[in-house]
Amino acid sequence: QDINSFGGFRPGRNSVEGKYFAASLTNAAEWGRKFFKRNQQPFYIVHFDIPSKLQKALFQFSNLDDIGIAWFADEIALTQINQQCSAILDLPALPR
Repeated sequence: QDINSFGGFRPGRNSVEGKYFAASLTNAAEWGRKFFKRNQQPFYIVHFDIPSKLQKALFQFSNLDDIGIAWFADEIALTQINQQCSAILDLPALPR
């Protein structure tokens, strides 16, 4: 919802001033199941292709939370992602 209303990615309230991005759908779903268990509501996964030049500028974790590869984008990188990634797709909600 916030992606659509804002028009892209931005840090959430009480966040680390950036966003983490999973390298795979499977890993994104595992993070969602592990960390977003509030009120038994479904969580959402979005998909987008990030240019390799921009991806190389992000901080990479080889095994974040013992789940898998992830990247962290700070506010500056999020602005670049929003400018360069025109197709951000909502995937169906996943049950907890």
